[in-house]
Amino acid sequence: MSIALVLLIVAGAVVLFVSERYSVDVVALRRRGQTLRERLGRVRLRLGDALLLLGPKPAIARLRDDDHFVVLEPRRDVALDRRKAPVALGIVVGVVFLAALNLLPIVATALLGCAALVLSRCLRAEDAYQAINWHVVVLLAGLLPLGLALERSGAAHWFAARALGPLGQSHPVLVLAGLYLVTAILTEFMSSNAAAVLLAPVAISTAAELGVDPRPFLVAVTFAASTGFATPVGYQTNTMVYNAGGYRFADFLKVGIPLNLIFCALATYFIPRFWPF
Repeated sequence: MSIALVLLIVAGAVVLFVSERYSVDVVALRRRGQTLRERLGRVRLRLGDALLLLGPKPAIARLRDDDHFVVLEPRRDVALDRRKAPVALGIVVGVVFLAALNLLPIVATALLGCAALVLSRCLRAEDAYQAINWHVVVLLAGLLPLGLALERSGAAHWFAARALGPLGQSHPVLVLAGLYLVTAILTEFMSSNAAAVLLAPVAISTAAELGVDPRPFLVAVTFAASTGFATPVGYQTNTMVYNAGGYRFADFLKVGIPLNLIFCALATYFIPRFWPF
């Protein structure tokens, strides 16, 4: 069986008609960037609809010859060479082992592992190149310098000072909540380490002004710097699933902002109980 993404360029057909005429199964339908959740057998197709089809190779070939459809991304059959499986597994274990023992940084071990996979012919150089997700590379190339600019220009420190300034001599719990939110916002656009290093002195000085123990504020900064939920670049795993899962920037905002607020409420409630002011 082969799977292919097909773009419909003529309107008026029904999904069931496509399935019966071409001996393929319609797995999913995407319209204007949205995946339809209706029963596909009842959907009337429109110009520009994208269909994910599953069927035998001859059926996909007939679709390619039909002027009504454009086959966008036929998936090639992957030839498995099980003899290389122990080698590939050994390379993966080696990458994790070297990183776990702190012999090399994880980035260096991962690159060495990729090179070893190509040299051992577990992976062809062409396949390795095609596996690179250039959308993610461009995304990181555009947004990571933004975090560096915020840090090195002093804009992040200015924002933190202005955001915490109105709290002044407020109750320590309110200051802790504000410090948590400021750290959580900054860590969405810069590395968590940079956000923590930047806000730690602010937390200590704020505690000194209030005459309280700085530990609760430092713990709040530590937790908040690890809650990059609201942007694709807030954390590495966000970036990894961003394009693979077909997510949009707004999807992270819809889920991440409520999640950040929940974490902020929990941190504001529990931190003073474990680390009193």
